[in-house]
Amino acid sequence: MSLLKEKREELARVHEAAKAKNDEALAASTPEERARIGDEVDRMFESLDVIEADIRRLERLDSVSRNLDQRAADDHRTDQRDRRPNLGDGLGSQQGGDDLPDYRQVFNAALAYGIGGLDAEERAVFNENNGLIPLRNLPREERALAAGTDAAGGYTVPQGFVPTIEKTMAAWGPMLRPDVIDLLQTDSGNTLPYPAVDDTASRGEQVAENASITDDGGNDFVFGEKTLSAFMHNSEIMRVPLQLLTDSAFDFEKRVIPELFGERMARTLNDKLTTGTGSGQPQGIVTGAGAGVTAAAVAALTSDELIDLQHTVNSAYRNMPGCGWMFNDTVLKGLRKLKDLEGRYIWQRPDMALGTPGTLLDMPYYINPSMADPAAGTKPIVFGLLSKFIVRRVGSNALFVFREKYMDKGQLGFMSFGRYDGRVLNTAAIKVLTMAAA
Repeated sequence: MSLLKEKREELARVHEAAKAKNDEALAASTPEERARIGDEVDRMFESLDVIEADIRRLERLDSVSRNLDQRAADDHRTDQRDRRPNLGDGLGSQQGGDDLPDYRQVFNAALAYGIGGLDAEERAVFNENNGLIPLRNLPREERALAAGTDAAGGYTVPQGFVPTIEKTMAAWGPMLRPDVIDLLQTDSGNTLPYPAVDDTASRGEQVAENASITDDGGNDFVFGEKTLSAFMHNSEIMRVPLQLLTDSAFDFEKRVIPELFGERMARTLNDKLTTGTGSGQPQGIVTGAGAGVTAAAVAALTSDELIDLQHTVNSAYRNMPGCGWMFNDTVLKGLRKLKDLEGRYIWQRPDMALGTPGTLLDMPYYINPSMADPAAGTKPIVFGLLSKFIVRRVGSNALFVFREKYMDKGQLGFMSFGRYDGRVLNTAAIKVLTMAAA
């Protein structure tokens, strides 16, 4: 226990004793007794004055010590910053003053040296930009091999997009689009039960006057439960030479991290949320959908089979917003060639002037490259109320920086990660077309 704390506790004890003794003096039965006890109270007040003076001196010494320690720490960080290599000249201060470091320099320094390597000015710049998690909520040092949480090394990638590099693109699908599926955001990753009920086969009854109402338990509600977990997914490690961080023309923190890692994670998750088994991984929409129609051919589809698939989904779902098709681009190419009995194409081209998307049998469709091509036994088409597929996301995707593992090669390692699960909530609302077996 520190001396300052001891003095504060002593002050509290003497104060309580003085209050009690003063009450005793006021209750004394004779003037002599009141005077005698009053003298004791006066001596206690003198003791309080002495203790308070001691506390003021100790508090002042403690304040000076803290200020000296803070100045020494700031001087140490400044020395570290002055000794480390330049990580880019930046594009001008985003704080509006020439005396503050550029945000880009600060971000690159944080990647290379960790939060503890930033001085007070750099930490302020890092904190003010793009809604980042406050640095006071982060540890002073992050280790790559720690648990995958913000408190042990991960931190949110900064927002903002400036086109600076050309990249090869590939579509990743609609399974993370909140306008297609039901996206549920949670702060924690505990197992999440989701109640479900199918009461469509039940009916009420008409009874005669004074007749008894049926009460045999046959029409009780039967509730089921879907369970959502939080499976960890990552982008795998990408190693980047330190030279890239020194190239001011390469907008690393605003282009590479948000876009390349984001797209890599999106493709990974779209695969799982489309065809995942549901055992130790998310259940994909194809895996969880109800059985709809089996095609007559191994690799060919007919317009009649598409109509049949539509009508395996109850009209209550077909008439709701969000009902539609899902298939890959190869399937779309084949479907665009199909005609009805009167020779009209069942695919309707989009109207660019009106902003109307293309439709198939008057229903919207979504291209999902993770779905299968038509072949023996595959499931290339899903139809129904797609929002009955729920995706659970825990927090936001985060970034890990491996500062030491690859430093012998002059590289930093980066890895994006996130926690997700998926589940079809109602197999009556989403149906799948299966190709004939070989």
